[in-house]
Amino acid sequence: PRAAAVQRRDPARLLPRPLPENILIRPANKRAEEPFTPGPVGIMEKLNPGDFGPDMRVVVEMAKEAGAGPLDIFRILFLDQGWRSYLVAEDTETGEVIGTAQLGRIQIGGYLYMTDDLQIRNLWVKPEYRGAGVGNNLVHGLLTRLRAPAPAAGP
Repeated sequence: PRAAAVQRRDPARLLPRPLPENILIRPANKRAEEPFTPGPVGIMEKLNPGDFGPDMRVVVEMAKEAGAGPLDIFRILFLDQGWRSYLVAEDTETGEVIGTAQLGRIQIGGYLYMTDDLQIRNLWVKPEYRGAGVGNNLVHGLLTRLRAPAPAAGP
């Protein structure tokens, strides 16, 4: 509160804003379905259908639109925690995914994950939906996934 007063900011701006009725925030849980892609990608789709489902394809397309390169796409698909770490915003009238956000564990050296240290990454909202509170609600959706910190041990 003090910092907000000094900076003349309203803390209420951080609260979730009302979304239009046609916007739904949900987990990125649509999975790849048969027939699977032929070749090695098809084998990966069978092993982990969530990482190659329609929701993750949209995540990859949004990353490319935002300027992600091949290494970034590789990280999204193979090194990050996959579809379980994403929320998507869907326009229920069109069925289109219009935004996405990821709550990922902090990595050290690419492979060692900190178990309780998380960061919000990969937050994208399509330009025509910006300013409608989609990004704000995606972040709040990710924050609801956090568990409360364990109480400190007493003497």
